[in-house]
Amino acid sequence: MSPAIEIFQGKAFQLDDIAAIADAVALRSAGDLQRGFLLGSTDAAELLSLIASREVWVAELAGATVGFVIAYTDASQRFGLFRNRIPEIRWSAAVDFLDSPAVYVDRIAARPGHQGHGVGRALYEALFQQYPSHGFFAGVAESPTRNGASIRFHDRLGFRRVGTYGPARLGGVDDYVGGVFYRAPI
Repeated sequence: MSPAIEIFQGKAFQLDDIAAIADAVALRSAGDLQRGFLLGSTDAAELLSLIASREVWVAELAGATVGFVIAYTDASQRFGLFRNRIPEIRWSAAVDFLDSPAVYVDRIAARPGHQGHGVGRALYEALFQQYPSHGFFAGVAESPTRNGASIRFHDRLGFRRVGTYGPARLGGVDDYVGGVFYRAPI
């Protein structure tokens, strides 16, 4: 029997593992779109701050860190980063959910070699259980290269595309366009 993926709040001792995963899948230019989708790397001080504020969750498999998610609740100051972009989003659906409790998934990643093996789903499922009355927002790259794998992944988890952000310079990518996806509370 295969070991199960376990989800925990991130701890400071996992900093190097989280940073290594983030760096392995970081997007620094349009040329990187084939290998990763995170916008830029996260520095150690920022990661420690996120861990301390309980906004990082990690996935472990047989004691090894194999993935992480950075998620901000609407009670977080960092949620304001998303909220500040709301006027720039071109909404394709009714926006009656904007004043409801919400979580913004800023980054989610699995260690290379573990992608496509349930790590991301396990991380999201843990968040859905932790915040059952919250809706969830996520951004997915659509241009200059469409991140079809992430779009399909979010679709399978019940997210629906509700808007578009950009074009803008974001994370070292010119003319970045991101789809805004939302999953209503169950």
